Amino acid sequence: MTRRIYVSDSHFSCCNGHGTTGPTGATGATGPTGVTGATGPTGVTGATGPTGVTGATGPTGVTGATGPTGVTGATGPTGATGATGPTGVTGATGPTGVTGATGPTGVTGATGPTGVTGATGPTGVTGATGPTGATGANGIFQQFQDSENSPNTSGSSAIPIVAATTVLKTITMTSVPAGSRIWLTGIVGWQSTAGTTSVQLQIVRGATVIFSINKHASANGNFDIISANHVDLTPGTGNVTYTLNIQALTGSGNAIGGITFTGALIQP
Repeated sequence: MTRRIYVSDSHFSCCNGHGTTGPTGATGATGPTGVTGATGPTGVTGATGPTGVTGATGPTGVTGATGPTGVTGATGPTGATGATGPTGVTGATGPTGVTGATGPTGVTGATGPTGVTGATGPTGVTGATGPTGATGANGIFQQFQDSENSPNTSGSSAIPIVAATTVLKTITMTSVPAGSRIWLTGIVGWQSTAGTTSVQLQIVRGATVIFSINKHASANGNFDIISANHVDLTPGTGNVTYTLNIQALTGSGNAIGGITFTGALIQP
């Protein structure tokens, strides 16, 4: 009787690559399944025949011993990159790092344009009046006296000018302190009444002539002026009286005005 030996695919997979593959034989008819006999020793693997029609799957035989591991095949090509997975949950914020060193100061920018001047605010409340300051020092002129015609115009008087001395004006400087000076001025408008006439104008302190000046008119009826300007350096003290006198040296005339006589006390 012919005995058929069935070998599972696992036997071929463990020994694949040891023998040369022969031509595929014709597929025989599938016989009835016999009683499974005891497994005999594995014979030499014959040449692989052509694949027959797949028969019905028989019962799984006993697994044989695992053969030696075959040589590792070459690495296959890298597969396509898979789709990006969803973004994971954001992790907790880490601690703040140490502050870095301050960088150098940048270049100063250009000055911007001046803004519009704001409106003037309201005037503040006037402050209280401050205390009165100390009295200033006295000026150089301590006193002024004056005697003059009223009105003091030409023709305002007709005082004869003759050989005898005539007093025209009188002033008195009061309370003159020691070392003072008195500035005296006088002016007289006059007219000749006797042809060529010469007159003298005098300033007299008490009975002492301290200043005099002469003036000449060349014809009868001539109008002229004569004036005095003098500083008395030794006036004395107390009340000091001065007179402005006139007299004719030749001829005659009239003091017709204006006539003015002044005195100013200059401090020591």
